[in-house]
Amino acid sequence: MKTSHSKITSRFAIFVLFAMLSNLMGCEKICSLTDPDVEATVMEVNPTSVIIHIQGNFGSDRLSSTDEVGCSESCNVIACTTSSMQVNIVPFDINSPLFISYPTTDQLNQSFTFSNLMPETDYTIEFTVSACVSSVKMTVTFTTPEEPCDPPVCSEHGQFTAATCSCECEEGWTGDLCDEPILSGILPTNLVYDPNNLVINSFGSFSSVMPTVDGSTPFTFTIVDITPANTAISINASTGVIQTTDLLEFGTGRTYLIDVGVSNSAGSATFTDVYTIQVQ
Repeated sequence: MKTSHSKITSRFAIFVLFAMLSNLMGCEKICSLTDPDVEATVMEVNPTSVIIHIQGNFGSDRLSSTDEVGCSESCNVIACTTSSMQVNIVPFDINSPLFISYPTTDQLNQSFTFSNLMPETDYTIEFTVSACVSSVKMTVTFTTPEEPCDPPVCSEHGQFTAATCSCECEEGWTGDLCDEPILSGILPTNLVYDPNNLVINSFGSFSSVMPTVDGSTPFTFTIVDITPANTAISINASTGVIQTTDLLEFGTGRTYLIDVGVSNSAGSATFTDVYTIQVQ
């Protein structure tokens, strides 16, 4: 009986030793971390900006393991202190992707605003969200709307049209606010005084001949400039005759050069040094 018991004890010890050696040499616990479960949603799109909400799970419940029989090790996860998100916007005036860092939490639930976008443009934004040793990519697409209309204040010669966000002018008027008359006819050209100069005494009065001018009638005449200045010289607005109404002293040896402006329904023109007055 002693010999039989010793054999059983020896066999049991050998089995235990074999199990311990197997556990040390071949036992392995396989640990893994699944990809983050994250979703990107476009919340609000404006002509020059967009709000995108990112929501997902980065928590420890993503940890999974596969055990071999007889293994007793535990899975060890290296602690993460931060997560990051790389953002690539197309089209966008940047030379490289944007990077956003934020504290690691079990749940990501945050909205991001992207500004300085262009109205009426198709955009694609790609997010690469990283947490610990895993990452996930998401892509959202959207189109920015047109800028809202800022209604102009039309003049009494125009009416606002919402379809074009502009003033619709009545006949004969133009401009953004319909406050500019449409000029018709032919501009004044070729103003001629014949003769175009007059010699007078230092003390006296005078008047020129009536000029001729090409273009659409009627005309309005004005003195634009007199060199040297002299307020005694005037012009008849209807006829273009240059004159004085009283006896005036002009000063001996002076020469006056006169610029005349002519206007009509088509516009206006200036004729430089068109008349000369010499004082003896």
